[in-house]
Amino acid sequence: MKNRSIVLVFMLTFCLGACREKEVGPDLTSPLTGQFGASYLIVNLTTGVSNSGPGTNSTVELRRKTNNTLLVTVKINDPQIQITDQFEATVTPTSVERDNLRIPGLRSVYEATYKTSVRSTGKTQINNYGKSLINLYNDGKIRGSFGYVNSDSLMISLGI
Repeated sequence: MKNRSIVLVFMLTFCLGACREKEVGPDLTSPLTGQFGASYLIVNLTTGVSNSGPGTNSTVELRRKTNNTLLVTVKINDPQIQITDQFEATVTPTSVERDNLRIPGLRSVYEATYKTSVRSTGKTQINNYGKSLINLYNDGKIRGSFGYVNSDSLMISLGI
């Protein structure tokens, strides 16, 4: 009876462990995480009014969700405009030949593909997507950009 109980516990543990989802592939997102000051340009597509600013009142936070997915949080808080947006970006490695900055010490280049959502409904808009490049350097710094149109018809361009 004791042996059967031990075998049963072992089988249950083995089956439950095997059913758990495991992340596949290398961890691409951990070296890209952090909170970064962002320069921004915002154009209101309805009125044509634009705002821009340096990274003192704006941040982009990149958090690891999975091995190849980042959670991107954009916060802009200046006297004329306040924005808080969040979306996911899928990260894939790409050729370092795609680097246009030509800054010494480049380690890796990643392509980030993302869709943004309408905050009120949570539904993804087909035309609200983007692709950008993120450069990772040997000293751990990153440089990149994101551009999208949010649910308030604001076209937002960010440089980190």
